[in-house]
Amino acid sequence: MFPLLAELDILRHQIERPVQERLTKALCSLITATCKEPELGMFLTRIGAERGTKIKFLLDTLIRPYHDALLPLLKEAMREGIVPNQPSDILCFMLTNAISITVSYRHILADYEGDMRSIESLAKSMNRCVLKMLFAR
Repeated sequence: MFPLLAELDILRHQIERPVQERLTKALCSLITATCKEPELGMFLTRIGAERGTKIKFLLDTLIRPYHDALLPLLKEAMREGIVPNQPSDILCFMLTNAISITVSYRHILADYEGDMRSIESLAKSMNRCVLKMLFAR
C-alpha cells in the first residue's frame, strides 16, 4: 500500500490535470491497492478497537498518511463544484473505510451480488460504484 502514497502525492501536485481526472485515478488506485491487500479492512477493524500504542501505530502508519494524501484532492474537487460540498474529513474517512471493508467482506457480498469473490470483478464494480456515487449530479 505504501507506493500508493507516492502516487497520491504526485496526483495531488499535477494541477495541470483536471481535478476530477486526478481524483478518479486516486480512488481507482486506492481500490486496486486495497484489492492487493484484501485483509486490510479486517486488520483496521481489529486494531481500530484497541487503545494505546496499537491505535497510535494504526493512525500514524496507515490512516493519517492516506487521509492526508487523499483529502486535498477531495477538497479541491469540492471547491471546483465537482464533488458536492460536505464535511471533507468525514467523506475521506467514509470512502477509505468503505473501500477496505468492502474488499475484506467480499465473501459476504458474494451472497448478494454474485461473483464478487473474484478480486478483479470486485475492483471493476467498486470503481464504477464509487465514481458514480461521488460524481453523480
